[in-house]
Amino acid sequence: MKQIISLPEGQYMFELVNLSKNGQRSVYASMPGESLGERFQNSLVNRLIQMYTYDATNSSFVINWSTVAYQYCVGTVITYVTTSGVKTDTIAKAGETFSGTTVYQNVVRNSEFSYRTLYKPVGSIDNFSTATDKFTIVANKWTEPFPGPHTLSAAAPSEVHAFWYDRGFPVSYNFTYYTARTAVSTLFRVKLGDTEGTRLGFEGGEPAWGDYAIVGAGGNIGSLAANDWTVYTVNVQDAGNYRLDFVAASSAATTAIAAARVRIEVNGVSIGTFNQFPGTGAWTTYVVVQTPLILQLKAGENRIRWFLEAAGINFRSMKFTYQP
Repeated sequence: MKQIISLPEGQYMFELVNLSKNGQRSVYASMPGESLGERFQNSLVNRLIQMYTYDATNSSFVINWSTVAYQYCVGTVITYVTTSGVKTDTIAKAGETFSGTTVYQNVVRNSEFSYRTLYKPVGSIDNFSTATDKFTIVANKWTEPFPGPHTLSAAAPSEVHAFWYDRGFPVSYNFTYYTARTAVSTLFRVKLGDTEGTRLGFEGGEPAWGDYAIVGAGGNIGSLAANDWTVYTVNVQDAGNYRLDFVAASSAATTAIAAARVRIEVNGVSIGTFNQFPGTGAWTTYVVVQTPLILQLKAGENRIRWFLEAAGINFRSMKFTYQP
């Protein structure tokens, strides 16, 4: 039997007593309880969108969500507009069936996207919802390729330096890269059109302003931590398969395997992870690390996200080799 009792929000101790037909009382039993209401609901956090992109050529909309599994989260309700009408879906929380990236097809450009996150504490009979956040889906609103060599072709292997991740508007942080670092380590990206510079740890020399060549010690992104990521837009002249290799260094002994693990996403879809980075003996000793990762790239622009799942390397560049 279930009985609904209206109580002000707060903590309670309930005393339960059984009564016989003759009015005799049993020994009471006590149990704690809690009534949740507006105060609890106002404390809930809507799930964070790390980045979104809209491809006007095929009307596809890609969202990279925060993969944090908030306590008691049971899903996120989204509403968006497609060519066949308004759609409402519920997507699962991280750690269950939801990987962190969702792709929607036939989404109407300049339409409204709204979302709210649902919570259900243990023992609760109702779901609680955050306030609804909403924005207008605009093509190319947030990101664009950063100046520098980003062209891939079948003619010869191509290299994209770690420094050349996309720039974002109005900001790059949380849209084209993410790190828990707070210090700004360089201003060279501002000189080349970024709005804010970077929080990433740029080390070992910066690019020249004119021809974008890497000078000094070669440059790298260091002091990396798990969940750091960067996004690169590359221009592919010849569609097809490209093997992805890394130029990286690790202080692990040369006979050991570094602890690092990198996940690669192409156009919002996870391609795979790589965790066999060899130790190079020093953070400044770089080698080309061949991987089994094969990226199927379309002609034109492709967006590649470099996501560090486990730290253990300094990152200098990615190399792309066409696979006939």
